[in-house]
Amino acid sequence: RDEEERRHKNGVSSLQLDPIQGRLYSAGRDGIIRVWHTGGGTQDRYIQSMEHHTDWVNDIVLCCGGKNLISASSDTTVKVWNAPKGFC
Repeated sequence: RDEEERRHKNGVSSLQLDPIQGRLYSAGRDGIIRVWHTGGGTQDRYIQSMEHHTDWVNDIVLCCGGKNLISASSDTTVKVWNAPKGFC
């Protein structure tokens, strides 16, 4: 994805850090959860986008030892994601 697509368009509402996997999850008001690499090196920091909400993602929480990411959205849904693989 190009640089513009990696940015949250309307701001970030929640962050979750997984220090074991070296990932930062950012929940956006654009309805997208983005995943970032937090380790060093020259690796691209952007990993992927998780897109299944249709409105703001209000909050995200990592649970189950980093296996799941739970998101709550203004679209009135709560989703459980496979955090390492990025799908729900």
